[in-house]
Amino acid sequence: GEFLSSVHDWFQKQQQAFQLSDANDAAALLPSHPLEAKHKLSRDGVNTICRYHNYHKEGCKRHQYGECEFDHTQC
Repeated sequence: GEFLSSVHDWFQKQQQAFQLSDANDAAALLPSHPLEAKHKLSRDGVNTICRYHNYHKEGCKRHQYGECEFDHTQC
């Protein structure tokens, strides 16, 4: 109905307002260091997702050696 139409219009306007002009703008939105990213839980709501795995260009070095306790299955 009318309510859904207005919500849809609002959502489209929000998307347009936040569309990025190029990849450099997208990179500016990412944290400059993995530890600046917020802690997030995996889908199970129990395990913390590894910020280095998701935000560092070389990934998580501790995980490569089997020493990281955080979740590496989600990004």
